[in-house]
Amino acid sequence: MSRPRIIMRQIREVLRLSLSERRSIREISQACSLPKSTVSDYVKRAKQAGLCWPLPDDLDDDGLESLLFGTSTPTVGAKPMPDLGYLHRELKRPHMTLMLLWVEYREAHPDGYGYTQFCAYYPGFAGMASSAQPLRNTYTSICTSFVFALQPHLHVLPYPQGQN
Repeated sequence: MSRPRIIMRQIREVLRLSLSERRSIREISQACSLPKSTVSDYVKRAKQAGLCWPLPDDLDDDGLESLLFGTSTPTVGAKPMPDLGYLHRELKRPHMTLMLLWVEYREAHPDGYGYTQFCAYYPGFAGMASSAQPLRNTYTSICTSFVFALQPHLHVLPYPQGQN
């Protein structure tokens, strides 16, 4: 995840030191207490935007931001959310799994969420577990048996006596 942008006052100071005083990236970094990569990025963006010092008086913070970073803002929720109520109802049916529902979702929305993110939304909705702790196997004893869950009938055989 990317770090948040620094405040515009600091960006203006970086531009002043770079464009007016011709300081090096390292000197600007130390003077503004910013990483060298951040200073370098802002100086590069200013050169691409054709900015010179002093900045025009009519250039406010919003205008400077749009010159440096463009006007495109990231779209929030660009991927279609799965219908969690539908998932909850369908999972009550026999032989239905989240994997099958995800395949159905991806057929309808090819640019939708991947399987892991798809599964992360459901437990919070169903009130089963938090998203931080997704569905996992829990081991309660040494003798743990895994049963294929899609079998309609389970036949349990008695444990043979006298054998380990």
